[in-house]
Order: sequence, then C-alpha cells, then structure tokens
Amino acid sequence: MALLADCIDHQDLVKQVLSALRAIAGNDDVKDAIVRAGGTECIVAAMTQHLASPQVCEQSCAALCVLALRKPENSQVIVEGGGALAALEAMKAHPKEAGVQKQACMLIRNLVARSQAFSQLILDLGAEALIVQARVAHRDCEDVAKAALRDLGCHVELRELWTGQKGNLAP
Repeated sequence: MALLADCIDHQDLVKQVLSALRAIAGNDDVKDAIVRAGGTECIVAAMTQHLASPQVCEQSCAALCVLALRKPENSQVIVEGGGALAALEAMKAHPKEAGVQKQACMLIRNLVARSQAFSQLILDLGAEALIVQARVAHRDCEDVAKAALRDLGCHVELRELWTGQKGNLAP
C-alpha cells in the first residue's frame, strides 16, 4: 500500500500496482490485509486523481471488485470510503470504455450482493441509469449489468436462452 501511496502521481505505476493488487486479492486473508492497511482508501484516491485515465479507472474498479467479493465488511469500507461514488464517476467519465463499464458494474454488484443496505444509497447516486447505459452501449456488459441491476433491486427482464424443449439433443 505504501508503494501505491508513494507513486500516486505516476499514472503508469499506479495502473501496475492496481493490477498487482487485483491479482493477489483473490485470497480472503490477503483481501482483509489490504483493507486493514488502508488499501481501499488508496485505490479510491488513485481513481479520483486519475479519473481521466480509463486504464486506472478500470484497474481501480477491478481491484475494489475483488476486495468486495464475498466480503460484506469490505463492501462497507469501500462504500463509506467513496468507492461506489468513484466507480460511478468513472462510468460517467468513460462511457465508451467497455472495460471501465464492465468492472464498475461488477463492483456495484459485489458491493450490494451481500450488503443490500447499500442498494438505496448507490441507486441515489445514479447507478441505475449508468448501468442501463452501459448495458445498451456495450454488449460485453450485458450479463454483469443485469446482475448489478438485479442485486440493486431494479427490474430486469431475464430470459432463458434454452429451456430444453422442442426435441432431444441426441438422435
């Protein structure tokens, strides 16, 4: 975390550190250590400082997404530290960047999947419209956008692609 804080003015280094954090945070013990060390605050600060960089925004959302996965207590730290707001600002700043949109949708979904208490707060920040916009603009965001909307409690039309009807698979 010290490296991220020390190099926060250097966009390329920030992007690399965020990528490394994302990679190592797959382990729950490592997630907790990153959060305890102030990692979420550093990540949000990096995203806020480099909001004009789609790469930093994407890596920031991805790192926060991994930290929030299956960890409602981490989600609380992220939301209270401005992570949801920063992700939505990144979505606004980079509407044409599918990677930013996808990672932000995944982050929002992870923040509310086990912490429904944050749904209304995130909706009040304008999440629904931004997620719908990402879903319409980027085919690659379809599934993650639907999941985010569903977990936020928004209406989402889910359709079955295959039901097993109309014949057998084998002759």
